[in-house]
Amino acid sequence: MPVPDSAASQLGLKPDSEALGQLPREATLRPRGEQEGTTRLALLGLALMLLVSYVGSVGPTAMFVKRTKIGEKFAGVVYAPLIWAHKNTPFRAPLDLYIQAWETVWMEG
Repeated sequence: MPVPDSAASQLGLKPDSEALGQLPREATLRPRGEQEGTTRLALLGLALMLLVSYVGSVGPTAMFVKRTKIGEKFAGVVYAPLIWAHKNTPFRAPLDLYIQAWETVWMEG
């Protein structure tokens, strides 16, 4: 909802007729390298968040599959990279502990 011109001027703001659809000049002019760096940082953060969410979701999924016996093949396909990491890397122990923690929660709950 637009602010009437008189109310805007009382608050020290530009009236809508002057400011509508305009950004301050300093907000629109950033060096190209800074924009690229911000975009790369945002993409890196997104990739890290997706990776953590993917690994974190294996516990609830394992609990669900064990409890319901539904989706074993689907989970095997979706989590194939984690299954490989479990078998072939030092992540075996942490993954086992994490999955056991979720199974324990299910057994107690």
